[in-house]
Amino acid sequence: MSSPQPQRPAHAEPRPVHKVGRKLRSELNDALQPPIQYGEMETYQAFLPGRNTGLRSVDNAPVVRRIGALAIDLAIYLGSMLTIIVAFSIALGQPWLLALILALPLGFFLSQSVFDATGGTIGKRTMGLRVVGPAHTPVDFGQAAKRNAWLLLPLIPVAGPVAAVGVGLWFSGVAKADAFGVAPHDRHARTRVVQR
Repeated sequence: MSSPQPQRPAHAEPRPVHKVGRKLRSELNDALQPPIQYGEMETYQAFLPGRNTGLRSVDNAPVVRRIGALAIDLAIYLGSMLTIIVAFSIALGQPWLLALILALPLGFFLSQSVFDATGGTIGKRTMGLRVVGPAHTPVDFGQAAKRNAWLLLPLIPVAGPVAAVGVGLWFSGVAKADAFGVAPHDRHARTRVVQR
């Protein structure tokens, strides 16, 4: 007859913490901490490869305001361009002009790039945001075009608009988790969106 195995008290040994749980706890702690002021060197190094860990910077543009700025820009652009295209199509009696609607993503990309090169779009300025380079240097058109290249995804038939929404959500998540709010498109272009 075997003797019964002694049961270990529940409090004797803690359960192992999984890597995912530790990572989530760390992200939650970062999100709940007040933002801090980083020096110029840390701000400059924000564009190096790899995720920026640590507390978020005090001058980060909140993701909600970034999404709001993009929504304002899109509403202004689509409202004005659709009005112009439809008006010309009706006025000239040329229904083929409605095909210009297919070029709207290209025009939006160009307008975003031009405005970002001047410090920010109408939506960003309305939301109190601006686009800057390393150590708050001005952004040129090339950097702005690299930053906004993802806006050309809707040119891909059928899957393009869905892909653009998916990529936008991915960028939002990465920017929220990054200490300097740098998403992949910002890192590629060496830009940041900061509060004015």
